[in-house]
Amino acid sequence: MSKAASAQSMHDPIHTNKNLNYWHNLKANTKARSGRTTTVLVASVDHACTLRFRSRIMKHFTADRKGWLRRNRALLESDRRARPKRDQVMAKSNMADWNKHGAVVEQRMREVARQVQTSTEVTLCSCDLGSVAEPCQIRPASREDKDFTALPDYSPSLNTLSHRTNCLKVDWNGRPLVLGDDPHGYLLHPEEVTLASTLRLDCATYLTSKRRIFQRRLECLRIGKEFRKTDAQKACKIDVNKASKMWTAFKTVGWLDESFMRQFL
Repeated sequence: MSKAASAQSMHDPIHTNKNLNYWHNLKANTKARSGRTTTVLVASVDHACTLRFRSRIMKHFTADRKGWLRRNRALLESDRRARPKRDQVMAKSNMADWNKHGAVVEQRMREVARQVQTSTEVTLCSCDLGSVAEPCQIRPASREDKDFTALPDYSPSLNTLSHRTNCLKVDWNGRPLVLGDDPHGYLLHPEEVTLASTLRLDCATYLTSKRRIFQRRLECLRIGKEFRKTDAQKACKIDVNKASKMWTAFKTVGWLDESFMRQFL
């Protein structure tokens, strides 16, 4: 194309008067059929551009099917080769973010752990309403429950387990606790030592939980309530799953029968 022709084509309108007249007539016919004035938000010339847009994908595909397949395979292959590099870039970006914020996160985690370790509970003072309140005593919080001597002992006699082997055996995930040197081990039956070791409870904690269970068993019997596993869980101050295992073991050997409790009624 010559320069003169190129310059002339630049000044030629995209749509001829014939095309514009066509769209004006189309607009007039639409208005006449609807019977009311329609608001045209887009110019007729823009409508012409939009309606004349057509997809030519299928045309190019059918013209050279094998060539189309080769190009798409090459595109997929290049994407596959670029994927490891893209993953490396993303990994480096994530590592940079962690290096930036990791120190802050670790510091916050240490502070939370320190707060949990040094958590305290406040014991309220008993004072009259008209008197001046005394400073309350603050003591560290403790989850240990080992003072079995402060609880009444309603548990059945250990002689009921004299000739029974593995009668208190339960399943528990975790390595058993070694209780050979426990100072309170002599108060337990050998089968109870095995049960406490399996549940990873020292002898004092086991004895305390055991007395709490049978104390609650007697209370349920007095009010005519069935003694269920949930009652044992609520009575103990240990993990509810361990309390459930103790309830199951005691029920297996018959320790939860009413016959052992009637002497305390």
